Amino acid sequence: MEHQDTLRRLTVDWTRAQPSVGRFIRSFVRDRGEAEDILQQVALVIVDRYETYDPDRFFLGWALGVARRVVWTHLREKYREREVLITSAIEQVAEAFERLDPRAEQMKDAVRFKGKPLWCRPPLAAYPYW
Repeated sequence: MEHQDTLRRLTVDWTRAQPSVGRFIRSFVRDRGEAEDILQQVALVIVDRYETYDPDRFFLGWALGVARRVVWTHLREKYREREVLITSAIEQVAEAFERLDPRAEQMKDAVRFKGKPLWCRPPLAAYPYW
């Protein structure tokens, strides 16, 4: 009987909170399908951890805390993959640039020394193109 009461409370609490949690997620994730997937992940975490929820607290606040952690994890993984892709693309373009332009090393030095005091830079004679 206690399990049924817990399940009933969970169902009522989640049904009331779900629209707000969904809007919270969509404020960070624009893709509707991706946001729905995250909402389902949040629902699963809430079901798994509902026994730790204190009924004296506001359920929506607790659910939004769960959603915040799930969204944060999702975005961190998403941008980590993007960072790897961007880094890889930048490296490939840089390698191609170096193969195509023999002045690339000199240009990289110029960029590296930009904004540094003159005494840190190599002499201008090292850059016949400037």
